[in-house]
Amino acid sequence: MASAGERCRILLVDDEPVVVGLLSRVLEKHDGVFELEVAHGAQQAIERLEAARFDAVVTDLDMP
Repeated sequence: MASAGERCRILLVDDEPVVVGLLSRVLEKHDGVFELEVAHGAQQAIERLEAARFDAVVTDLDMP
């Protein structure tokens, strides 16, 4: 988990560009507290999780 002064790293797993854009805009309002990385599917998410650490994962429940 991110400690004081560090950014909270979030992996967003979603195949809808509108959702990705909306969450990006919401998080930008928090002045650099969050670092968002996007995976557009399950396989890409697994690869990102194997390569890096995240404080949270937000995922779409209904993807192909």
